[in-house]
Amino acid sequence: MRKCNKREGFPRVIAEAMMSGLPVVTADFIENGGKDVVREYQCGLVAEPTSAAFAAAVQQALNAWDLYSARGLRAGKSLDWSVVLDDLDAYLYGASVAVGEKECALS
Repeated sequence: MRKCNKREGFPRVIAEAMMSGLPVVTADFIENGGKDVVREYQCGLVAEPTSAAFAAAVQQALNAWDLYSARGLRAGKSLDWSVVLDDLDAYLYGASVAVGEKECALS
């Protein structure tokens, strides 16, 4: 388990846990971008930022380990750096082609 800073946007540790088949339990801070990933992929639980709530969420994650593990493994592939970079490259290439076409049309 790793405690994240409450202002951490998207800690890579969540993606790494997902790709390793580890269920994720994270805190429900507004600045915690990781909570959105956990909710979207349903690969763990988001707990209120209290000791009791966090402990209960950890116990729930342990009880449903196989479910959260499978979801994380499946979804974690889309968060791999090579996939993220390929998606970014495709997006930027598409944007540059569109700009080039627009400039040609204006000429």
